[in-house]
Amino acid sequence: MTTDITNGPGTGVSRERVIEAIYETVLRPDQFGEFMDVWSAHIQSALPQFDDDTPIADAPDDLNNDNGLHAHFHRAYAFLEQFGRPLSPQHSTRAVEAAAHVALLLCGDGTVKAASVAARAFLADALTVAALNDRLNVASTGLLRDVLTAVRSGGGAAPDAVLVTDGAPRHLIARVIEVQNPAGGIGHLVSIEALDCVWTERAEDILVTSFSLSRAEVDVVRNLLAGKTLKQIAAASGRSEHTVRNQAKSVLSKTGAPGQSDLIRLVAYLLNHDAPETAAVSGGPALTFETMVMRSGLRMQLFRAGAADGRPVLFLNGILDGSAPVRFLQEYVAARGMQLIAPLRPGFGQSDPSPSPDRMAGLYLDHLSEMIDRLELGRPVVLGNMTGCVFGHILSCRLPEGLAGLVAVSGGLPIRRLRQVQRMAPRQRAIFLTARYTPKVLPTVLRAGIAQLDRGDTEDFMTAMHRDGTPDLELIRARELGPLIRSGYGEAVEQGYRGFADEALFMVRDWTPDIAAPHCPILFISGAEDPVVNPRDIETEMSGRPGVQVQILPGVGQLILYDRPDLVLDAVETLAG
Repeated sequence: MTTDITNGPGTGVSRERVIEAIYETVLRPDQFGEFMDVWSAHIQSALPQFDDDTPIADAPDDLNNDNGLHAHFHRAYAFLEQFGRPLSPQHSTRAVEAAAHVALLLCGDGTVKAASVAARAFLADALTVAALNDRLNVASTGLLRDVLTAVRSGGGAAPDAVLVTDGAPRHLIARVIEVQNPAGGIGHLVSIEALDCVWTERAEDILVTSFSLSRAEVDVVRNLLAGKTLKQIAAASGRSEHTVRNQAKSVLSKTGAPGQSDLIRLVAYLLNHDAPETAAVSGGPALTFETMVMRSGLRMQLFRAGAADGRPVLFLNGILDGSAPVRFLQEYVAARGMQLIAPLRPGFGQSDPSPSPDRMAGLYLDHLSEMIDRLELGRPVVLGNMTGCVFGHILSCRLPEGLAGLVAVSGGLPIRRLRQVQRMAPRQRAIFLTARYTPKVLPTVLRAGIAQLDRGDTEDFMTAMHRDGTPDLELIRARELGPLIRSGYGEAVEQGYRGFADEALFMVRDWTPDIAAPHCPILFISGAEDPVVNPRDIETEMSGRPGVQVQILPGVGQLILYDRPDLVLDAVETLAG
């Protein structure tokens, strides 16, 4: 049987069409899909025909050594870098104007750059900083003035400020954000968003029981929610400013919040979750996160969700996940008394990139081992999603006593046969072929994809990953998961292409020896309609391995975490004992 992944040498698109397509996508990022189709066809046409079970071959010299073509890719990459990346989507004027809650963007001189419909109503269509000050209490006008001053002086280190208004919404958060200006440099704006919460005696009890806060520390939180500064809290309570500052630091340490605004968001979520009749927090529940400096010298960002003192579950994300699955699962895990701890791999989110692609996997695994020890997690269960399963599987072989088990959701296998590539969606196949056969141009291909995402064309990107008629796309549309999944794309490329490229280069190698002997039980949960990995291949590969089981779900695709979260967490609880 011959697959249709290639048509034989010379039958694909020409070099000239590839060159034309790459420059087209530089100028028009919405053409990225067309470019990927052209580029993928060009690679496939350079490969000989293979039978279904033929091993993946090395790249033909005429493809991998086409220096003239590669020069065009490198030039296109330089153009994309010169154009720069626009304002982060969550702070773009378009996103602010489309927000359902009160949202504003201010320049340092107080000029309103963008406002949502709700913000216009809040300010009675008087889009000025004076109109905003009229809605704030005296202390908050001073805080806003300080933030604007910091922007005018170049951004500075202005802390996020909680502003108190005279009505609804009761609280606003003002923060300085970095943006890229047209000249390619970095500028600053003030982002202001609504944040509502209701303080009650029950709220105090939640903070005491959830985070072991003292009553004095709870009082600091309550006053911060009221928009007071630490100096004002000290004066009102009769405590020294030094004491109040230490109490505030203790609160941040106990809750895991990296700063005051993140603390406010966390507390507001807890209060609103406990009192569902109140308004929801703008933008949905926030996640707490921290940045750990590892022994390697690299920083690793990790998110937390669920019960603060719950049974730890180590969550390892897929390549395009970001924190989206963690945000989706946080209420599920909280209800079960679990805490998800989700460390991002080098180059993703705010985790520092690896010094070189070949060190990424080793560094991440070292970071995971170190984190388990430093956070005193004991023997956690690992919950891996998609490519995250690979690192969980390898970790299970490296730590003889370190893990209670691994639940591998939509996990994969080393790609050794052509039929595994044939099964992939076209966009995924194109990335694999590039990483496997022409790694020199992988940065350009990924950078062009980032340009498409940066300009808000995430729907095309998502539907290219999840094809029409598949259970995954039907699930996304039926449960309105699009915004959540697309937000994960943005986090995945927050620092650019490096994390994505390093992981792609790792995934195309044969890492079979790394998973030879796991030291804990492993459960693969796969969808029968998985568009990337044939679950029967997993059954075959894992057959006879001690402690490894495979569960195949009929009628389910790759997005099992979103489709069957309770089934997944049942498996986690079983392995946790």
